Amino acid sequence: MSKKRGTSNAPMILGVIGGVLGLPGALCSCVCAGMFV
Repeated sequence: MSKKRGTSNAPMILGVIGGVLGLPGALCSCVCAGMFV
């Protein structure tokens, strides 16, 4: 596996963090929307 020149792991790390933080928010919004219907 060759390493590409000029790449970093920052976009992948930020994407994982965003996904982990986004899932509870999406779940909470679905639950809150369901309570007020």
